[in-house]
Amino acid sequence: MNKNNIDLQNLQNATVDFLDQGKELKIRLGGRSMYPFLRNGDIGLVKKICISNLKIGDVIVFKTSEKLIAHRLLKIIYRNKKLSLITKGDSLLKKDCPISEENYIGKIVSFYRKNKTVDIETEYFIKLNYIISKTSIVLVIIYIFVRIYWKMQSQIRVKS
Repeated sequence: MNKNNIDLQNLQNATVDFLDQGKELKIRLGGRSMYPFLRNGDIGLVKKICISNLKIGDVIVFKTSEKLIAHRLLKIIYRNKKLSLITKGDSLLKKDCPISEENYIGKIVSFYRKNKTVDIETEYFIKLNYIISKTSIVLVIIYIFVRIYWKMQSQIRVKS
């Protein structure tokens, strides 16, 4: 195991301990997997929420061997007395591998973007998040086709 993995494990353990004390943690979000709902550089406020209080559509944070990930909760499965969380990034076609209860870190309850805090615990966002969780694969496919269409249109205009 290299030094980076040990440092990451220490950071993940410290994050879990911090949240287990009832504190909230701000994390800078990176990547495009939750675009357009969450964007690269947004600051997410993470709070430890009991798994039994999670709702389909919530954006949860979990750990892997490589990093912390924030993705949308699609399903909670109880099988053989074990709990698994099924998640997916909004802009991704494929679901994540099932997440164990041990790898669940917390839930993003708000985010900060362009000098504005967005509370995603409001009734509006709870409903929106649920709808996104049920339609994100369709939305990604539509987005891909629209991008292909616009790219083809721009190539036609360049040739004219």
